[in-house]
Amino acid sequence: MSADLSVVHAALLMAGITPGSEVGANCDGWETSRQPPAYVAAKAALTTAIKNNRLEAKIRRSAWHRGWDENPGEGESIARAEVYPDYSAEAESPGRGRDSPLTTKLRELVYRAAPDWNLTTVEVEALRAWLSTRGIRNGFFFPQARHATDLPAYLDKSHPRYAPKLAASLVAWERAEGSPDSKSPKETLEQILYEIAADFGLIGDDGRPNKQGIEECSKVANWRPRGGAPKTPAK
Repeated sequence: MSADLSVVHAALLMAGITPGSEVGANCDGWETSRQPPAYVAAKAALTTAIKNNRLEAKIRRSAWHRGWDENPGEGESIARAEVYPDYSAEAESPGRGRDSPLTTKLRELVYRAAPDWNLTTVEVEALRAWLSTRGIRNGFFFPQARHATDLPAYLDKSHPRYAPKLAASLVAWERAEGSPDSKSPKETLEQILYEIAADFGLIGDDGRPNKQGIEECSKVANWRPRGGAPKTPAK
């Protein structure tokens, strides 16, 4: 049976951070600018894949009981309303017993619409399979990583001529196979490159994908650089 991990713990491990360390235990609550860039990128890739149904997860949301007369705040919804007896006015009518509440009160179970990534979980096997489709076959989730000779030379980071942008361009080109015709190659490639940016060093100092680097890789991989609709093959 495959083990489950929270999305936050999975992102930490992908970034090479131990969840139980001081940074691992606290960084998710820090401002994004203070979080390790590798963690920001890994979490963004995971949550995007889950939202787009490319990585299966058990999505869970935060929920709690709200007080008697408060209304849900922004981004919150009522999951269930519960009615409770109210005996608070009993002193004003001594003749009424505990079995005869004067009024009722409403208590609401409130939940946040956005997933709670500390509660949402993914299976390790599903995560490993998803990482493999992105050309990642080493790191924490691959303790028995293949020998470098099993990888294409352009993906082998130990190769003396390894070029990150070349690798990113080729991986994006491969993953674009079967992409919908409703999108241009440029749109498809850039979307893929944003998703894999962290794996190939296409991340800026602020922890966000490097737009210029992604555009450069997209141009290299674009099989229809002049744009326009694909030509109809001659019969």
